[in-house]
Parts: sequence; structure tokens; C-alpha cells
Amino acid sequence: MEREMRKDKIRRILNVLMAIAVFGSWGHMVFAGGGTLSSAGVSSLKYFTVLSNLLEGFACLYWLLTRRMAARDPGQRGETLKYVSTVAVSITFLVVVGFLGPLYGYPSMFAEANLWMHLVVPVAAICEQLFLAKGPFDRKANLMTAVPVLIYGAGYLGNIIANGVGEWPNTNDWYSFMMWGYPGATIIYFGLMALSLALGWLFRKAGAKR
Repeated sequence: MEREMRKDKIRRILNVLMAIAVFGSWGHMVFAGGGTLSSAGVSSLKYFTVLSNLLEGFACLYWLLTRRMAARDPGQRGETLKYVSTVAVSITFLVVVGFLGPLYGYPSMFAEANLWMHLVVPVAAICEQLFLAKGPFDRKANLMTAVPVLIYGAGYLGNIIANGVGEWPNTNDWYSFMMWGYPGATIIYFGLMALSLALGWLFRKAGAKR
């Protein structure tokens, strides 16, 4: 019991800090910009990085508000939202490390607001899900982990189909996925959804062992 209380306290503090980091870094991005893939104002909302982190931030707040209910019903309410949002920021982290970092350079990927959204918040959320979150989650929840990528990818590709790729800095392909054309972008889209499901499965297994 004492161990569970200690873990719950650590988790509460971690969620408060993550919420502060998310909304603070987004505020910096909105009013000051900063970083290769950041834009001042509400145009920052075009990035999956920002949207996934905001989802994580709201999930932190929702979990804090409903944690007593979630403790009686793990896998529902705040726990499920945290599970889905953690997969979303994990996708952000992996895309930065495996694709955007080599493309644009790691220093810019981890500068200013990007440091928090690309590294600190995702790693904190992953650690929370692996070591502190309450499971297990069912297959329905696992399927939900692909929804953020599904919605974002459909909007991203749909915008390019409707308005064209454009040219930098006014491009609609701000993640450069179209460098391999529509076939390559489509493969990336479905690959990221598959990765979401795989990460969800891994987090499910980690939760089931606790």
C-alpha cells in the first residue's frame, strides 16, 4: 500500500510538471516562435508535434481531475486518454529521432520549445506509461492509439491533394514526407499508424506485467 501511495504521488507530480511543460512551451511557440519546425501564432497547430503534446497536456489535467475514479476503473477515463496520448507523443519522439533529426539536424530539433515537445515531455510520458500507469488496457483501447495519426495523416495528405505541395516556406509538406511522392507519403502514413498500434501493444504488455 505504501509503495502504491508513493507511486501515485510521483505520478501526480509528474503529470503536473508535464502539463506545465506542454502549455508553457506551446505558449513560447505561439508568442515567440523558435526552432526549425515551429511557427508563431496558431499556425503552430499544423504540427503533429504540437497537437500530440497538447493532447498529452490535456490528458495530464484530465487524469489529475479524475484519478480517484480512474483508480477504481483502470483502462477507463483518464487512464485510457493517458495511454493514447503517450503513444502519440512517442510517435513524435521517434519521428524526430529517426527522421527529422537527420534531415534538419538534432541541435535545431532540441532547441527552445522543441526541446520540451520533442524530447522532455515524450520521454517523461513514456517512462510514466512503462513504470507508473495503471493497466491493463484492452484491444479496443489499443486500436484507439492509432486514431491521432489516422486523423492527422488524413488531414495532412488531404490538404496536399487539395492545395498542392507548394514551395518553402509556404509549403503544405512541412514534414517533407512528399520527397518520395504520394506512394512514399502514403507508406509513411500507414507505417506510422502501424507503429502506433505496435507501441500501444508494448505499453499494454508492460502494464499487464505490473
